[in-house]
Amino acid sequence: MSTGELGAFLRACRSRTDPARHGFPSTGQRRVQGMRREEVAALAGVSVDYYTRLEQSRETRPSVQVVDALARVFQLDRDARQHAYRLAGLMPVLDLPTSGDAPAPELQQLMDAWPHTPAVLFNRAYDVIAQNRIGEALFAPFDPGTNLLLSIFLDPAARSFYDDWPVAARNAAGALRLALGESPRDPRPNEVRDVLQRHSAEFRRLWADPEVRGKSMELKRLHHPLVDELDLTMQTFEVRSAPGQELIVYHPVPGSRTDDGLRLLGTLAAGTAVQ
Repeated sequence: MSTGELGAFLRACRSRTDPARHGFPSTGQRRVQGMRREEVAALAGVSVDYYTRLEQSRETRPSVQVVDALARVFQLDRDARQHAYRLAGLMPVLDLPTSGDAPAPELQQLMDAWPHTPAVLFNRAYDVIAQNRIGEALFAPFDPGTNLLLSIFLDPAARSFYDDWPVAARNAAGALRLALGESPRDPRPNEVRDVLQRHSAEFRRLWADPEVRGKSMELKRLHHPLVDELDLTMQTFEVRSAPGQELIVYHPVPGSRTDDGLRLLGTLAAGTAVQ
């Protein structure tokens, strides 16, 4: 990681933090978006000069206590806090395995046992390395092909498949940044980033904002031509036996219209496979 990444991350966090969260007026004579440096410094218990040096990358090795204090000011979630630790050199860069593409047979069997629950297995670069039949049918309208992130930014069909494509794109960029922070030596996430930087202006714009965002529980509204709108909860599970792999499972509210739609989609997918 470059020495300027911590400063860029702190500047982005400050610009996104509403002063009103901490009792400061958010209107009036404010020439900056978000909080002022002196406000952040006061709340974190550091001098304005020291915090300024952090943002300007003249100081790159803050203590754990300082990072924790800034994380509280910016109300960082777990993923963003750990990313800040890595940028400050407070967490070792682990020599993790590179992004693999071999799902365990037992995991594939588990996914196949969910005929009405879409499940997709990704590696650290968000290459699609396994999915069950209903998962493949769910994403068929904008076929993610070999990589979800490349498809989100480069396939025009993704913009109609995701009800809120800008949010999906921002989350995708944040997830890739988190993956690169966790394992900067893994060549595949770097390759995906380089391709997107060359071919997607939207990705370049989002990448300039050093936000990190791990995939966790999210609500997704997807548009499928066969079953119309689907409101799904997305859950993400780390595969402990294969570091870097994530299992993402989509499920509806039982008895809902989306539940009925998924069952219809599963039936159609099973019929197609039999033919």
